[in-house]
Amino acid sequence: ADKLVADVDAVLIDNRFPEFVTAVCRAALARKIPIVIDLDLATKPDDPLLKLGSHVVSSAEALHGTTGVSDHGAGLQRLAEHVSGFLASTDGPNGVYWLDHGALRHMPAFKVKAIDSLGAGDAFHGAFTLALAEGRDLPDVLRFASAAAALKCTHFGGASGAPIRSEVEEFLKKN
Repeated sequence: ADKLVADVDAVLIDNRFPEFVTAVCRAALARKIPIVIDLDLATKPDDPLLKLGSHVVSSAEALHGTTGVSDHGAGLQRLAEHVSGFLASTDGPNGVYWLDHGALRHMPAFKVKAIDSLGAGDAFHGAFTLALAEGRDLPDVLRFASAAAALKCTHFGGASGAPIRSEVEEFLKKN
């Protein structure tokens, strides 16, 4: 795990294989680099893996499944009882919700003609982690990630439909 994180500026993991990624998170924690956790599968609010993340970003479905609460704000607040890092929840065309010092914030999704949403969450998380590693401020991190997810939805295919940086930057200039 130490070798995996030796020359990176941030780590992105999901919670599908906690036995594997816990060691990676601990190694990243020792280096004091951001650890973004894609809360992809419902778990328990006090899941020890989530406590290792500097940033936990869930889908609306995973947040609901983890907390038993369908309201974004209430779900994020419930999760915040157990997790001290940044918390957010993506909700497709409804945008992204996050807690800012306990207050619920919302950024609407970019309006696009969606063709295929498969992989949009992965595009969001990857772009989020990249922008975070580059030291961007949080609103810009969220805007960049939201643009990447929106662009992904305009193309067919999972990873093969993901945009490249220049496409995201051009999209942001126009929107």
